[in-house]
Amino acid sequence: MFWETKARNQERNMEAIGKEMTRLEILSLQNDAQALALKDVEEENESIARDAEKLRQETDALKSSLAHCDQELSRCRNKIR
Repeated sequence: MFWETKARNQERNMEAIGKEMTRLEILSLQNDAQALALKDVEEENESIARDAEKLRQETDALKSSLAHCDQELSRCRNKIR
């Protein structure tokens, strides 16, 4: 009787350990998937940041060009007068 009870308890413990291992494996797979998704989001974020910086530089260049055109227009107006 003692050994039968001990064997049943060990069997239950083994089942519990197996279930816990399965649960942890599933969590590990989910974590891996989330890490991969996060990596993709981080790469996209870096790309967007580079694009934003490029747009800022282009905007600054266009503002400078516009300022130069405004100066040239003023000079031409002054010549006409």
